[in-house]
Formats: sequence, structure tokens, C-alpha cells
Amino acid sequence: MPKILSDVEKRLLEAARAELLQNGPDGLNIRDIAKKCRISVGTVYNYFPSKEMLTAHVMVADWNAILSRVEDSCENAACVEDGLKAVYNGLKEFADIYITVRDRYSKESASIHFFYSRHQRLVAQLSGLIESLLIRFGYDAPAFLAKFTAETILTAASDTKYDFSEYLALTRLTLEKR
Repeated sequence: MPKILSDVEKRLLEAARAELLQNGPDGLNIRDIAKKCRISVGTVYNYFPSKEMLTAHVMVADWNAILSRVEDSCENAACVEDGLKAVYNGLKEFADIYITVRDRYSKESASIHFFYSRHQRLVAQLSGLIESLLIRFGYDAPAFLAKFTAETILTAASDTKYDFSEYLALTRLTLEKR
């Protein structure tokens, strides 16, 4: 009779996240993760076909948790600037956690398409939040502004040369109150 495993995917993601944060993407070892979860290496691959996909799932789970907090902050923001700061802070938190992963995989041509599609999805998520903020606070903005703002915040949050206050100065120039 086969062994019944409970919460395997959750345990795999937790173990992989711990390994990833402790050892970086190059230190992530499927055998070690399988051993920690008390399952076979083959079982890991039944859930995640590659180390890269396991890494991506860990990152997506963390992003979804951060995004949920950002959405709550945007809904409770007292002004557009507070909402944009919440978006920036969430992105900055994620970027700081996963900078080694991003640097590792952004240089590999096989990963470029995967990360580009994730980038597009991320910009769409952020654009929706930003558009809602702009509408809620009565800003009359061209349709492209939410996407432009999402790209700008994403750049600012993932590059240590930028600060939110510098980004905010640019945003003030582009927003016109109704």
C-alpha cells in the first residue's frame, strides 16, 4: 500500500524557501529538500519539474503574501502618495529578499522568457492597484499612467540607486488633480 503524504507541496515550499534564503539559488539542493521533507527526490519532481520551477513557486508564494498586504494598505491609504509608498515598500521588500535569485536567473537566456512573462504579470497587478488609487482620489490621468507608474516603482524598488522620494517627485509632475 502506498504511503499517504500530507501537505507535501506546502512542506516542499517551506523547505525550499529556507534553503533559498540561507544558501541562495546556487545552494538550493533538491536532495537536501527531499531529505528534510522525508520524501524521495522523485516525489519532489512530481510536484516541481525543475529546481527553477521550485524556486519560482517559492517566490510566487512570497509575492502573493506581500501583494495581499500591499492591497490592504492601498485600500486603507489616506492619499495617493500613501498608496504608492505601500506599493513601493512591498516591491522593495520582495526585491531585497530575492536579489540573489533575480541576479542569478536574469543572466541566463533560458530564464529570460520566463522572467519577462512574470514581469508583465507583475506590472499588470501593480497597474490595477495604482489605477484604483488614482480613481479613488480623483486624479484625471491618461490610460498609460498606471502602467508607467508601475514600471517606475518597480525600477525604483529593485535598484538601490533610487529612493521613493525621488520617484515621488516624478509622479507629482505627471499627476493632475481633476
